[in-house]
Amino acid sequence: MGRIRVIRGDEVLELPMSTSTRIGRHWSNDVVLAHRDVPLHWLELRWQDPVWTWRALTAEDRTRGTGSAEGRGCRGWSASG
Repeated sequence: MGRIRVIRGDEVLELPMSTSTRIGRHWSNDVVLAHRDVPLHWLELRWQDPVWTWRALTAEDRTRGTGSAEGRGCRGWSASG
């Protein structure tokens, strides 16, 4: 499917993504970011053929990103690099 790169200080992790990957501070997320400024359930990355999309699960007013509107609060996302 896809992979996401998470950088924590000097540590670089490459984690597998499924068709829906949740990111946040809570242990039940697929990617856990243990930092007090990260919401418990923050982002969802989802494969909606033919594009990856993302949406903020919480903290919409503090979450910024690019991409075209794809419906249901999702925005298109193209990975690069």
